Amino acid sequence: MRNLFGAMVHHNANGVVIVTTSWFSPSAMTFVKGKPITLIDGAKLVHLLQEHLGINVIINLNRDL
Repeated sequence: MRNLFGAMVHHNANGVVIVTTSWFSPSAMTFVKGKPITLIDGAKLVHLLQEHLGINVIINLNRDL
């Protein structure tokens, strides 16, 4: 997160979207607060795919794997 934020600032980008099929740690979510960084985790990704594209997918979010 920190490196990506640094790259965003260095390249004068307006914002960043980070997508994962997994999840973000509490410290990552805390770090992005107040910054132009959008986090999309697996659950949100599934929701967006279903809502906007009509694609039904399943992502196993079992943290024990």
